[in-house]
Amino acid sequence: MNGQPVSDVLDFRCCTASGVFTLSVERDGEETLYELALDEGEPLGIEFADAVFDGLRRCRNKCLFCFVRQLPRGLRRSLYVRDDDYRYSFLYGNFVTLTNLTEGDWQRLAEQRLSPLYVSVHATEQDVRNRLLGIFERPSLMDKLARLSEQGLAFHTQIVLLPEVNDDAHLERSLGDLLALGESVLSASVVPVGLTKLALPELRPYRPDEAPAVIAQVRRWRGAFRRAHGRSTVYAADEWFLLAKRPVPSARYYEGFPQVQNGVGLVRQFLDGWKRAKRSLAGQPLRAEERLVVCGTLIAPIWQQVAQEMAGLGARVRVLPVPNRALGETVTVSGLLFGADVIAAMRERGAGDIVYLPRAMFNAEGTLTLDGYSTDGLERELGVPVIVAAEAAEVLEEFGRACCAHRATAVE
Repeated sequence: MNGQPVSDVLDFRCCTASGVFTLSVERDGEETLYELALDEGEPLGIEFADAVFDGLRRCRNKCLFCFVRQLPRGLRRSLYVRDDDYRYSFLYGNFVTLTNLTEGDWQRLAEQRLSPLYVSVHATEQDVRNRLLGIFERPSLMDKLARLSEQGLAFHTQIVLLPEVNDDAHLERSLGDLLALGESVLSASVVPVGLTKLALPELRPYRPDEAPAVIAQVRRWRGAFRRAHGRSTVYAADEWFLLAKRPVPSARYYEGFPQVQNGVGLVRQFLDGWKRAKRSLAGQPLRAEERLVVCGTLIAPIWQQVAQEMAGLGARVRVLPVPNRALGETVTVSGLLFGADVIAAMRERGAGDIVYLPRAMFNAEGTLTLDGYSTDGLERELGVPVIVAAEAAEVLEEFGRACCAHRATAVE
């Protein structure tokens, strides 16, 4: 396009942005040159199978806590892909480490204004970060973040905390360094490490008694960011509040939910959605069947609270927390449940008339679990209808419907 090779969707967008461009197409060994002009907003009519045409850039780091390296063998091949591609970061919000950028990449970031990016920080002290990533990084992360800031590019950040590795004083240093970068830092999430039974033996998950200190530390830095920049910027992930058995904050805490896909504010959105649904559905006639809601052990107390409120409306809902035997019981989130574990738990404790499974435990298309079970396959194994749902409202709404749909599309 315009005489230049096109390596991905970003190049394509830049070439078509002006509305007037040339397009060279080779088909069956013959090249044809088109001169095109599009009205503003008019699509060209070309769709691509992948966002990048020159291959996904893979991660070359050897992170201590890399979740992909902790997966057992025999799962879907796509689950073992470790991407670290800044283009996917800009397009889809994937977190990247910035450890594989070339000088050409830096020039392209500036020329095409690829902002915001999503950056895995973990630690701003370079020796600590080197240990976490398992590499010797040069230039330093802070030099890279400063360069992004100088180019006028903004970024969201995450810090995955490991006990006694990058927390406490190291977290203080990291958040202080991010504060010094100014308004280029759009958000900073603090997330507890996720460890399977195949994790390195020297690593451990956080204990419930350690969570309150992290919440308090984040709260102090929220105040510092607010005084400096007028917004809190730093957020503790939902897991900290659930681990500490504390109420999750109100929606105001999350300032527009910039990292909800990273588990920051999902529980608040779930509860607020249920509150709205409860008001709108109160007084409707309900069907008699018992519903079984399957979830991970971490969110189970929240779901049990909601189920009690549903009972007050006349709905029969039972909650089944499923221990994660495939990855280890330290993995407590619903999104990492295996189909086989759900089947085993339901055979032990029984199913309701209809079973609701969390949308998060299926792939992006909503068709397969981590271990390859489809909803049809789960229905055959369980002998009851299976519905994929993400919100409490979806469970309650089914009670009031004249006919029972065996599947519901999740609300993201």
